[in-house]
Amino acid sequence: MRKHHVALNIIKNFLMRDDHIERAAFFWNAFAAVTNAFQTMVLLLIITRLGNMNDASIFVMAYAIGNLMLNIGKYGVRQFQVTDAAEKYSFEEYARSRYATMLLMLLGSAAYLGYGIVVNHYSAEKIGIVVLICLLKGLEALEDVYHGRMQQMGRLDVSGRIFGIRMAVFIAQFGIFYIATQHLLFSCAASVLVTFVLFLVLNFSVFDVFQPSQKQGVPKNHWRGILVECFPLCLCVSLNMYITNAPKYTIDAVVSDEEQAFFNIIFMAVFVIGMVSSFIFQPLLKWMGEIWEKREHNKFFVLVMKLIAVTAAGDIVILAAGCLIGCEVLGWMYGIDLSSYKGQLAVFLLSGGMIALQNLFLMAITVIRCQKYMVYGYIVTAAGMLLMGKHILMQHGLIGLDWFYFFMLAVLTIYCAVITFAGIKRQSRRQGDTEGQIN
Repeated sequence: MRKHHVALNIIKNFLMRDDHIERAAFFWNAFAAVTNAFQTMVLLLIITRLGNMNDASIFVMAYAIGNLMLNIGKYGVRQFQVTDAAEKYSFEEYARSRYATMLLMLLGSAAYLGYGIVVNHYSAEKIGIVVLICLLKGLEALEDVYHGRMQQMGRLDVSGRIFGIRMAVFIAQFGIFYIATQHLLFSCAASVLVTFVLFLVLNFSVFDVFQPSQKQGVPKNHWRGILVECFPLCLCVSLNMYITNAPKYTIDAVVSDEEQAFFNIIFMAVFVIGMVSSFIFQPLLKWMGEIWEKREHNKFFVLVMKLIAVTAAGDIVILAAGCLIGCEVLGWMYGIDLSSYKGQLAVFLLSGGMIALQNLFLMAITVIRCQKYMVYGYIVTAAGMLLMGKHILMQHGLIGLDWFYFFMLAVLTIYCAVITFAGIKRQSRRQGDTEGQIN
């Protein structure tokens, strides 16, 4: 028992190191971003190289479903929680709301699996893999509320360490198990067990330090207010995940497993750009909330404009590199010929840029509390892809689906920009009117 306490203290001291917190937060958040964004790419590389295309296709589809369910579990609360500078809700209330959203995640997973079984005739193995991946994402959803508390208290470095280390171990463990067994279902099962142990050890070795706030005289069901306020965010983030992966869902029951695997390797560019951008913006969230709380609207506007410029410039660089050597590099990595997919890769890189901008705007809109206006744009975009995607695919092939996907994302990005800048302008005008009345 004493040895266990010593080990936990060593882990706690490492995770809670407080020298150069801001620099550590940047490094560990970047490390977490890279491991999280590239986990699917690395594991797909291992499966493709050492396994078979059928496993690769099942794995990517299961991950797409798992990530969709993850966003239901998270419910869009993280950004709201971190920017709750006045602590309108206590951590206990955030935790209770998370248990409720995880129940929604469970029901959503069951509903999607039922659809897959009845309509797409999922095999027993595919069902098992989807269930295990959803369990993995469930642990991630639960962990997210603890990490939100850490970031809320200015310790993004701690949550970054925990998430990055856990994800790195997961990637290594999954790869080793798959290489050793060549069995995808067994590898996923082992991953759930290892992730659960790491989740307990890493998070609960430090969480007592953060002293979750307790509020006196608060109604027992006050946590339900979080669900009400964050419902637009949940809907937007979940629809955003569906929209991001819409081409995968469209081709799932139409094209062969081998063609799906080729398509998903190219499509990975969208997912990686989106994930990296969301984590890059994460350290700025608390700062943006503080600027807005101080009513420094012009400073907030300038910051958003700078981030737009940086995001656009980054996507241009990525697009140029992707067009020149992207297919060759991916073909070399996965051991397949992707020379005929250059056009698709270019479209997907452009689409990734749109998703990165949407992540930025969604963060800004959360800070200025205009999230309810976002819902309409996401509903229309998701409905358009759901209703038109298969028709476009059958009439114009994969490249037609790719361009339709980019067009819908571009329209949604413009809508997000309008909501963002209209919200900033409205608040600036209100502040000006208030100051005028006082004077």
